[in-house]
Amino acid sequence: FHQGDREGAGKEMRLFGKSKAAEATAVPSAVSATQKLKEAEEMLTKRQKFQQSKVDKEIANAKEKMKKKDKAGAVTALKKSKLYEKALDTLEKQLFNIRMQIETLENASVSQGVFSAQKTFATAMGGINKNMTPENVEDQMMEVREQMETYDQIQEALTETLPGVGDDLDDDELLAELEDMEQEEMDALLTDVDSTPTALPSVPAGTPQIAVARPAAVSEEDEELAKLMADMG
Repeated sequence: FHQGDREGAGKEMRLFGKSKAAEATAVPSAVSATQKLKEAEEMLTKRQKFQQSKVDKEIANAKEKMKKKDKAGAVTALKKSKLYEKALDTLEKQLFNIRMQIETLENASVSQGVFSAQKTFATAMGGINKNMTPENVEDQMMEVREQMETYDQIQEALTETLPGVGDDLDDDELLAELEDMEQEEMDALLTDVDSTPTALPSVPAGTPQIAVARPAAVSEEDEELAKLMADMG
């Protein structure tokens, strides 16, 4: 190879090497890590059941050999069960650690979600408060108060009585004129009443008819009641 080809090949190898290293050091997500841990938990659980079956089998084998007076065979089977029990104990400890790691990782994921939400809140509040400092708010409130005072002054100016309107009129004179008008109306009403003739009620002609009360009709029940009262008397 020429020198240029060797340099190009070296660069290509370095690039590929860097890519593999980057893949090796890539940080797994919480979801993928939890998934791998759960897969390991499932595998250990299956292994634990299988190991327990081996322990139970050797214990049953030892009991069977004891019944047959095969002490050597019983001891061998019991030794195997003890060996399997040690492996089972190791599996239980591994399962415990895996489950603790899953729990810790899930709690960390929740904490990360809370942290992310709080960060979003802080960013949003920062954007809101960017142009809303206490000094800016105080200046704006002062401007609002000034505008309200200006509005009140304008309204007061618009409702003032214009000069020359009613300046030559006296309130006492106006009240006296109103009293005279009321008195004139009262006098007019009294004059109308005096001039109207009073109509007398008309006297009926002929002899007045006097209404005679008629006896009420007696029902059959009243007659029977009267007969019973007479018999009892």
